[in-house]
Amino acid sequence: PDVLVLQFGDNDALWSVDDASGGRRAAVADAIAATLAETASVPCVRVVTPSAGPTSFFDLGDRFTAEADAVAELLRAAAPGAVIDWTAVSADHHLPDGTDGDWFVDGDEIHPNDEGMEALVALVDEAVAAC
Repeated sequence: PDVLVLQFGDNDALWSVDDASGGRRAAVADAIAATLAETASVPCVRVVTPSAGPTSFFDLGDRFTAEADAVAELLRAAAPGAVIDWTAVSADHHLPDGTDGDWFVDGDEIHPNDEGMEALVALVDEAVAAC
């Protein structure tokens, strides 16, 4: 393909929360590097960072936020200039359920609702148009 958009991080952050050894985060970093190496021949690769709101999944709350932020930093370091920073853009849209401007599924804070998906698609479209 001429354009490839990869979204990393949400499940990676869920997997690596509370890993005191840091081995899981290192595995995530290795997977990011390997994927970027495998896609080096694609003319335009863009990488979407994870959402980073506190989630009710597994009662992770703010621990997920911290880990998602760490995964986003890994992506920013591994793919400078190719990052679609959903973490930063969506940060102010983790609002109480039903609030105007809330971009995430009620009680979830990871998966975008319809409004959030529209914002994410617009962000991806803008990044791909710059290729």
